[in-house]
Amino acid sequence: MTMPKGKKIDRKEIDEAVLSERLGLREDWIDRWERDGERLQESSAPVQLPAFIRNASGEIEIAQAEAAIDRLVVAGCNRRVVYFCLEQLSPAAMEIRSGREWTAVPGKDGSDDSLHMREGKLKPSEDLKKLATKAKVVKKEIHLYQRELLLAAQTNVHPLPDGMTTRLELAEDAIALLESSLAWIAKLAEWYAAPYATTLLKSKGLIFLTAYVWMYAESGKLRGPQHNTGNDVEAANKPQVRAQREVHPHDNALASVVNCCTGKDGGWSPSELYAKLDTFRTDHPRLYALLYSKLKELHDFLSR
Repeated sequence: MTMPKGKKIDRKEIDEAVLSERLGLREDWIDRWERDGERLQESSAPVQLPAFIRNASGEIEIAQAEAAIDRLVVAGCNRRVVYFCLEQLSPAAMEIRSGREWTAVPGKDGSDDSLHMREGKLKPSEDLKKLATKAKVVKKEIHLYQRELLLAAQTNVHPLPDGMTTRLELAEDAIALLESSLAWIAKLAEWYAAPYATTLLKSKGLIFLTAYVWMYAESGKLRGPQHNTGNDVEAANKPQVRAQREVHPHDNALASVVNCCTGKDGGWSPSELYAKLDTFRTDHPRLYALLYSKLKELHDFLSR
């Protein structure tokens, strides 16, 4: 990222960096690898209703969810892509979106790294200002003692650090790189604008299925069975139809699936779900385009 001198990072740019990371838009949704000269590819999309739904629901709720998913498939969706989108509503996915993650913590006195769960709450901008000050102080101190550090490096007791793709050959280069990196860190820390992550990520798991249904489902086929019985009063009054109508008053396959799988009091209406998607599309058109392209790629791959 190139940042003009003195320019503060736009908070929206930080917001979009958080969203793309927490929503998995930077990740590959289709795994591709090569084995014995053969190019292979596979998707990790589930082949059945995600476990978090099956484990938390009774037989009737699972049957209702599967019936609504059947309607989505008839309308044009791919079943495995629907399951993939539903996984974004799982507690595990919500934990990832909250920012919690396992991270390696260096051991003391050269001992092996250990894994610790890092909380997801992002630090406020004021904390980053303190970091910027510290980075500048360290950079200044390293420069002050550069000659002594270079003499110590000549003993070869401690090897030069390795980069991810390069290996440094000279101690002078290692010190110059460190000073340059500290200056870069200081600039980033000074210009950082903390996002309102909790608000930003609220209910974002809903946009996956909503976007996918909007892309591929024929709207006329999303209506419930009571709209498809015509004058067949007996069919309309079947227990399973009445139960579905009572549980899902909005009578829409998308809303039915979401409400079965989230258990939200009062339920989501189709208009609420599409409004959330439209807000995301308006506020973050670049990320919406990326979400659209990744859903299309997954749909095309699994529909072959």
